[in-house]
Amino acid sequence: METIKNSDAPTAHVAPSDDPPATPNASQQQNRIAGDGSCLFRAIAQGAHHVSTGSLLGRRQLFEAGFDLRREVCAEMVRRREDIEPFIPGVFDAYVSNMSLEGIWGGEPELAVAIHCIQRPIIVYKEVKSGLLGKDLEKVSEYGADQYPRVSPVCLLFSGFHYDLLMQVVQ
Repeated sequence: METIKNSDAPTAHVAPSDDPPATPNASQQQNRIAGDGSCLFRAIAQGAHHVSTGSLLGRRQLFEAGFDLRREVCAEMVRRREDIEPFIPGVFDAYVSNMSLEGIWGGEPELAVAIHCIQRPIIVYKEVKSGLLGKDLEKVSEYGADQYPRVSPVCLLFSGFHYDLLMQVVQ
């Protein structure tokens, strides 16, 4: 697994980019997302907006964008049913119906489908301890790198039950 040094950099301008994915030495800044059951969708929506524009959505805009993305992901799951159904626990239609509700946690099936909605790869990291005081980021999953090879990814930080956004910092 790839490990990235996580700096405690102060808030800095983060430039929009369609360059290839960040190198392991890129500085990352965590953007906290509310832990309300919709963090995956909001983190992806915020990340897609940020990578495209260099700006962040306000609280209300983020709420709406996250819900819109949830609906898009559910619709895309139905369109890609043949590909995704084997990975869905239980009855597919019931799963998608439940997932369309605000506050239901998303996971790997939603990540795998979300790349098609935002037309960008998604990379998921987790924090790992490094030395006495520091923490590094370790890549745990990557979705869509083959489908969207020349597009900057949305990077997420997964803590075991919650997703936040990671933004590349231009120093």
